[in-house]
Amino acid sequence: MNKKKLGNILFWVFLVSLIIPQSRKTIQIGLNKGLGIFSPSQINEKDQVIINDFNWKLIDENGATVNLEALKGKVIIMNFWATWCPPCIAEMPDLQELFDTFDTEKEISFLFVTSDPFTKTTAFKEKEGFTFPVFRPLETYPKELEHTTIPQTFIIDKSGKIVVDKNGVANWSSEKTIQLINDLLSK
Repeated sequence: MNKKKLGNILFWVFLVSLIIPQSRKTIQIGLNKGLGIFSPSQINEKDQVIINDFNWKLIDENGATVNLEALKGKVIIMNFWATWCPPCIAEMPDLQELFDTFDTEKEISFLFVTSDPFTKTTAFKEKEGFTFPVFRPLETYPKELEHTTIPQTFIIDKSGKIVVDKNGVANWSSEKTIQLINDLLSK
């Protein structure tokens, strides 16, 4: 069989795989993992936005209410995601690794925010071996955190300034990202 014919067969197998729901999600996750090799970029300082209203309430998996106001003065990693979103699923291992890198009892907080029911997120986390905390919003988020697609991740410094605003998949456990967070923690 010549290379062209083999290439055509593989192409059609790939297309048919995208049509079949059971394989489509797996292929989408794999493709997104391939796209997520780059570290997120820091916003130019002159373009960074400060969150004006930190009064935003969320509820965690245990039923405890958390107000963003209580996290003021900490570095905050905030990821908006869903269990059904292939790009979100693709970047979760890196976000879990980032979460495991830092002592959340100190000056950093992680908020994994979703509108999915906790029954779904708990089952998803157990299946994948994730331990990060999941939150659901109790009210509309601050306008500076508005977004139209997921995944959407923000890194907010201790003063409330958004220093990273990343839409889509990224390599969150890269040395560059860890160094950025360490720099923010030391300020």
